[in-house]
Amino acid sequence: MANANIGQLTVEAYMRACLSAHPRSYYRRKDTGLGRDFTTAPEISQMFGELLAVWFIDAYQQMGQQAESVRAFIELGVGRGSMAKDMARVFAKHPTFNQAMTYHSVDINDHVDTGGKHHRQASTLPRCGWFVVANEFFDSLPTRQFIYHRGAWRERMVIANDKGLSFALGTEVATLPSGLDEDDVQEAREQMCLEYTPELDVWGALLAKQLCRYGGRALIIDYGYQAPSSGDSLRAIRRGQFCHPLTHVGDADLSVAVNFAQLAACARRHGCYVFQQEQGAFLRQLGIEARAQRLIKDNPHKQAAIDMACYRLTSTAQMGSMFKVMCLSPDKTIPTGFAK
Repeated sequence: MANANIGQLTVEAYMRACLSAHPRSYYRRKDTGLGRDFTTAPEISQMFGELLAVWFIDAYQQMGQQAESVRAFIELGVGRGSMAKDMARVFAKHPTFNQAMTYHSVDINDHVDTGGKHHRQASTLPRCGWFVVANEFFDSLPTRQFIYHRGAWRERMVIANDKGLSFALGTEVATLPSGLDEDDVQEAREQMCLEYTPELDVWGALLAKQLCRYGGRALIIDYGYQAPSSGDSLRAIRRGQFCHPLTHVGDADLSVAVNFAQLAACARRHGCYVFQQEQGAFLRQLGIEARAQRLIKDNPHKQAAIDMACYRLTSTAQMGSMFKVMCLSPDKTIPTGFAK
């Protein structure tokens, strides 16, 4: 039958099916697209992972006796493991820190190898203080989308029929999640899109409760927005090019801009202090220019590549302002890199 409706999924369910729900989903395959479909900051330069490692060592030293309870270093979303290797190289030069930590990764891809213990879910992580790093992890969490249409909110759906996949609106008026910003809801206009990522609240609560109970810090780096915002941010990347999110199903990276405001609100509700910074300012405060000059001195033939990497990581025209850095801490002391 022409145009027969075969089935429909929420955008959240569609993202989950494409990225993680099945053995052949994008992030569960051995040939996941890092380096093929897209490039993350650790793939751009070793400086990124090195500076993050220095940040955690500095945090450990600043905590004094409180650091005694922090015994696990955890990376969320490992990818190919480039950042883990760069950080491990720095940690190895600081035996007090290195010997105090057990190393863990949380990733749905069973093929990852970071030299530590691999977990597919957070529930198997140790009960102690945590140092957590998450680079481009939260943007892959499935999101729900709501569209304001003819005076009512409706959830955006993915419809499958004999012609393929397409977006459509749910037939029923949607009940909006309580986590959405009230100002955005009240200022609704035709075709306005609001996004809500349920797992942001899950991770925000988990990290905040763990840090407040046992101690530690969480450092989150991702692209997104710090204040409530509206708009459709769902995007797909395949072989370095943007493509339509409903094409190349399971063979393209899907992501959404991280709602840092939602994550921050959840963490605060559970007792954490939240510090935010743009990636460029954060890396400059950590000394990326000095590190770049040291690398150039040791590798003068790579000066152009090192300068370009520094520019890509810090410039407002590149990743510098698009990517945000958030620190969750049980301590109100401003962490290194977050000065105004």
